[in-house]
Amino acid sequence: MEVTVTSTTEFNIDGNIYRGQAGLEALNSAGALSAVTAFGDLTTSPLKFVATTVLVGQSVPGGIKDVVIGNVISRTGETITVRGAVFMKDEGAMGFNRNIAVTLGTATLYTKQLHASAVTSQDISVGQKMLHIRYNFKSDSGQ
Repeated sequence: MEVTVTSTTEFNIDGNIYRGQAGLEALNSAGALSAVTAFGDLTTSPLKFVATTVLVGQSVPGGIKDVVIGNVISRTGETITVRGAVFMKDEGAMGFNRNIAVTLGTATLYTKQLHASAVTSQDISVGQKMLHIRYNFKSDSGQ
């Protein structure tokens, strides 16, 4: 789907604010591998998305981090293998149905939906769905 912008569309690119054409020019300079998220209005007749706000690069929440989401398929000690989708920002790579090794560390923050008590690495088990976000993800898996 094509995203339409107007003269009032606000672009937040690495913390710098632009509007309209100036925002499009700054977006063009941001680089092909920059993270981009657009917010706006979707109409169905005709099918059209008009962006009111566009976040780019470090302005995107998690925009400079790598992400893997999928199901835990194995665990050996503090290393789990997740089969799912991965997006590695440094490499501009995206993959699906890949096996990704993740080493859980002492600085890792663990949360669980609808779970009020403390969660640790020991609460992660085979069959669970998980989301892992970090800087330079490839250092965990060597991929």
